[in-house]
Amino acid sequence: MPPDSRLINWLEGAFRDFGQGRLSKEADRGHRIPLQLSQIEPGQRACVVEVETGTKNELLKLMAMGLLPGAKLLLLRRTPSIVYQSGFSQFALDAELASRVLVEIIECEEATGDC
Repeated sequence: MPPDSRLINWLEGAFRDFGQGRLSKEADRGHRIPLQLSQIEPGQRACVVEVETGTKNELLKLMAMGLLPGAKLLLLRRTPSIVYQSGFSQFALDAELASRVLVEIIECEEATGDC
């Protein structure tokens, strides 16, 4: 079995309890309200707190693009598609798929630590 397949199998098993097509990060959110990725403004940094999709394929696509709970990102643009940076990579999503990713805005000093 190729290494990629083993990783996908492990991830599927690890998140089976969260239900089909849903990943979330259990955290003390305090007063923060999660927003859809499609709702934040360009230049804002955010931390992914939940990913909920309708299908397993959509979930695997978002996971491959680095949108896992706990991942930090920087929104670069919202039109014509949602473009964000995660690490040194940039990705584009349509607004419908981006609306399935819930994030919390983080301040600059929080961007380097855990969220």
